Amino acid sequence: LPAGTLSVEFLLFAEYCQLVLAVVEVVVTKARESKEKHVFDLARSVGASSSELTKLRRKCAMVRLEMCKFVSDLGKAFYDCELAFAHEGVFIGCALFSALLSTHKNMV
Repeated sequence: LPAGTLSVEFLLFAEYCQLVLAVVEVVVTKARESKEKHVFDLARSVGASSSELTKLRRKCAMVRLEMCKFVSDLGKAFYDCELAFAHEGVFIGCALFSALLSTHKNMV
């Protein structure tokens, strides 16, 4: 699209939609994290093998890592929506953190 095709209001609306998506991702991932922790606690209480517990612990850690990325996305969304309390430094830090986490999470 050529520059100026979409209005500024439309672009800001799109940023607010991204903010809502970020909030939903945080809520859903928190529920997932609670479920994974419950599964881990249940496996530990029934005496699961050490390898199975390690697998469940890693899975729970990955969900927590995903949660950190989604919270970081919230920081970026606040700035993108031009909210009064948003700070450019927070946006830059969150963007860098999200990028590093997205590209390196499989190394963990």
